[in-house]
Amino acid sequence: MSGINEFERLNTRKVSVLQVGGFRPSGDLFASHFGLRTLGAEGEDWPTMDGKPLLFVCQLNLKAAPAVPALLQDIALITFFVDPKFGNLTKENGVDWCLRGYPSLSGLVAMTPPADAAKLKRGFECRWEALDDHPNYDDPERVVPDGFDDSEVELENLTRTKVGGYASSIQSERFGVRCRSLTIRVGDNPILPNRDREEAQGGHKFGHSQERPAETSNGGSDGKEMKREDLRWSGREDSNLRPPGPEPGALPG
Repeated sequence: MSGINEFERLNTRKVSVLQVGGFRPSGDLFASHFGLRTLGAEGEDWPTMDGKPLLFVCQLNLKAAPAVPALLQDIALITFFVDPKFGNLTKENGVDWCLRGYPSLSGLVAMTPPADAAKLKRGFECRWEALDDHPNYDDPERVVPDGFDDSEVELENLTRTKVGGYASSIQSERFGVRCRSLTIRVGDNPILPNRDREEAQGGHKFGHSQERPAETSNGGSDGKEMKREDLRWSGREDSNLRPPGPEPGALPG
């Protein structure tokens, strides 16, 4: 096996990537999605901060994902909420963000958001796609065979909403900080980069990067039409089409 082939083999992981919109939605409440109606345990309260409801961001059905990291093998579904003001988030789950994991899909019901809850301006159903992921050039998990010069080799790192694979950094890794395994990345921000499950104590800690703000609203669609190339989106609730561009629901820092 040639050096480049061995290098690529050592630095390839299967990853589950979300396709956000662009297809006819199924309407399945258990589907992964951004900004639609989320599931929760029966009788479970909507997460709040200082008495105000958090913004629901996304629901990820891991049972439908083609590749799931070992750290998440016992989780069936994840829901994520965040403070709609999008400030500098704390490190601990349950304050200005809330990540909920459910070991089974059984018994989950659709939650009704509080009347004053902020929401993403547009929701999209998603579906999983199995792809190969690779580390960035400065990823400490990048493996270099003895005698191989990787200075000019660049492998594709998927900076999309994904489960598994490798972390995607906007800037170089901090010196001396090792990110052992990425579990989940939402939009253009990693929300679950490598923290031991035991350390999270029932939740998951996450790192967060400064990025563009998500578009939120306290009301429904503004009804405006938007055209781009051959794709038309009217903002209808039964439409899952979106214009090309960045994924919706990406979290700001």
